Amino acid sequence: MTVLQFDNVSVRFASRTILDRIGLEIASGEVVGVIGPNGAGKTTLIKAGLGLWPATGEIRLDGRPFGELSRRERARLVAYVPQERDVVWEMAVASLVSLGRLPYGSSLRAGGADRAVVAQAMNDMDIADFGERTVSELSVGERARVLMARALAQDTPLLLADEPASGLDPEHQIRLLALLRRRAGKGQAIVVTLHDLQAAARWCDRLILMQQGRIVADGPPLAVLTEARIAEVYNCAAFVGADDRGPIIIPTGLADPEA
Repeated sequence: MTVLQFDNVSVRFASRTILDRIGLEIASGEVVGVIGPNGAGKTTLIKAGLGLWPATGEIRLDGRPFGELSRRERARLVAYVPQERDVVWEMAVASLVSLGRLPYGSSLRAGGADRAVVAQAMNDMDIADFGERTVSELSVGERARVLMARALAQDTPLLLADEPASGLDPEHQIRLLALLRRRAGKGQAIVVTLHDLQAAARWCDRLILMQQGRIVADGPPLAVLTEARIAEVYNCAAFVGADDRGPIIIPTGLADPEA
């Protein structure tokens, strides 16, 4: 089932085109990695899918034009984890994660069922012991896990996450990506932007490679991340292979050291 659809979507600022006639579909049960060099349009793609940037073309969420959905309907369909980890409120971690239940009419004093969802999200992100701590006391990586827990507590058909693994130590990066795989296995659609090509290739079902606001490749990881394409898009030489656990992508140097 298609949960997010872009049809000829463009985003422009003044004379600059940030997204150029994007067409794509995201289906239930898949982990889609959006990759590409800095400035390729990855974050703009995510924000356009949330209605945070003005765009031309049509964006559909759960088969309905985005503009026809109320704010509460949107919040019940899609959760968002931003790249920025700033939290301006002086509040306890458990209270912040509980905000994920607000689209369902729950308050910070959520009932038993909501408390169970919040507790599960905190367990999943390994922050169960953080509940009474103030968010501002946490490290950047810990705040990243709290914001992901809030999105998980929202329990939506679609999750859009912008660089969710950035700043996480190796253990928590793997825990997060494995969790997203499990949630996709239960039917949730997951879209994540990633700079780590190895993580993208190992954990995503599908990769969307962007360059200068356009999609230049879309498909299984090893079909997208060829040595030639990595050299062309990233100006990097790379080893591309696989073992019994999945793809192996290792950038080894600049494709053109003089560039």
